[in-house]
Amino acid sequence: RRMDIGCLEWEELGVRRRRRFAVSCGIGYDAAVCAGAQSSSMKNYLNRIGLGKFTYLGIGLKRMFSAKYVGTKLRLNGEKEITLKKLLFVAMMSHRYEGGGFCFCPYAKATDGLLDLCIVNGVPKWMFPFMIPFARKGKHGHFRGIKLCRAQRVEIETESPMWVHTDGEVMGRLDKITVTVSKRRLRFVY
Repeated sequence: RRMDIGCLEWEELGVRRRRRFAVSCGIGYDAAVCAGAQSSSMKNYLNRIGLGKFTYLGIGLKRMFSAKYVGTKLRLNGEKEITLKKLLFVAMMSHRYEGGGFCFCPYAKATDGLLDLCIVNGVPKWMFPFMIPFARKGKHGHFRGIKLCRAQRVEIETESPMWVHTDGEVMGRLDKITVTVSKRRLRFVY
């Protein structure tokens, strides 16, 4: 089978960097959770006993209270620029699920040549615990401050650096990224 492959691009010390991903790329809160999971001593233990999903849930709850809103400019498919005043995160996905079973992009298809986006902007932090069960099932799109959309190209520029990940691996804190997708570029056997 063939599936889409995403590509994150950014500049670091004057050098253009590129990182491909199969499932998801995120900037902000979801990437901060990945950063916490990468350095968590509990992750290996919980994975060994089959409870690895709880690593993300625990770290997610902890990071929720320290998450910062960041002013952001977002451009989809080279069109008009969208200004977001209180961005928490953007997940760009070619699959429905990421990070321990969260269905952030319930309509994503790995073969349509599009990235599905979950944009979380201006959502009060106190609402997160109420939204988590909905996000696990892909039913969070009706909450105010959450926008689900699709694009082939996403350009993001933030007022201050935010954590960025691809498939759960953290690239660091970045303030300007471009994410694209190539339709059915990866061949795999399942």
